[in-house]
Amino acid sequence: MGYFGIFQGGAEPEDSAKAARHFSNLFEAPTLFYAGCLAAMVTHDVGIAVQFLAWAYVAARVVHAIIHLGGNRIGKRVRAYSVGWLVLLGLWIQVVAHVALNT
Repeated sequence: MGYFGIFQGGAEPEDSAKAARHFSNLFEAPTLFYAGCLAAMVTHDVGIAVQFLAWAYVAARVVHAIIHLGGNRIGKRVRAYSVGWLVLLGLWIQVVAHVALNT
């Protein structure tokens, strides 16, 4: 607790540093997810494909969070993170294809 009084006096505890890094990460890649979902709604691309991809991304992020904040096994964490990025890429491809085909 002494560290958090003035943020000095040794290293930040590992558990709190890990949680802080994870929270910071929620403002990086997920912002592309939020933008992709908004783009899908604005372009009226709200079919089953977009819904599946959106929920798959949320599931990948939940799995990543459990791994990161739990045992933090790097191999599993990288796989969960990669799956999330691939699903996010698929979401954006779907939205762009929808716009391109309906213009």
